[in-house]
Amino acid sequence: MTDSKEHNTLDWELKIITDAKRDISYFEPIYEKFYDKILRFTFRRVDSVDMAADLTAQTFLKAMADLPKYQVRGISILNWLYKIASNEVKQYYRKTKQEKSIYLEEEDIYRIKYEEPEGQESEFEKEKLIVVLNKISISDLEIIELKFFEGLTFEEISYIKQMKLSAVKMKVYRSLEKLRKLLK
Repeated sequence: MTDSKEHNTLDWELKIITDAKRDISYFEPIYEKFYDKILRFTFRRVDSVDMAADLTAQTFLKAMADLPKYQVRGISILNWLYKIASNEVKQYYRKTKQEKSIYLEEEDIYRIKYEEPEGQESEFEKEKLIVVLNKISISDLEIIELKFFEGLTFEEISYIKQMKLSAVKMKVYRSLEKLRKLLK
């Protein structure tokens, strides 16, 4: 069940999206509200402020271009923007053939850390975690980023990744297991 704050946000988004489909200048509040989140998401993936800004700009340009096709499905448009940003990052890595990178903030470590059983906290040093995260697949890394760094729900990740809810839950569990094994 959605709470009233979430419901009001979705109502606001529905109105803005409806208006923006008629006149794209109404898209600006969506851009203003979600720009920082999408920039942070892309920056974590490319570890370059300039490239993250470029990928974020591309994300919003594609969102505006595809807005007429966007369908409201009871979840925030932010999830659609994450989906587009994720595809932009993947396309960037395909084009440049660079190795993936990841940037972690201190709070990111704690988000993953608190998924660990008691007594294993000492294993989660920032440098070690970065090394291990760079060893897992892009798919596993993205699931971990969305769940723990962006704080999305399983349902939201399911939408972004176009996976069944049960598959997302299993992927998160398996990705954490891979991390645990690599950290030992």
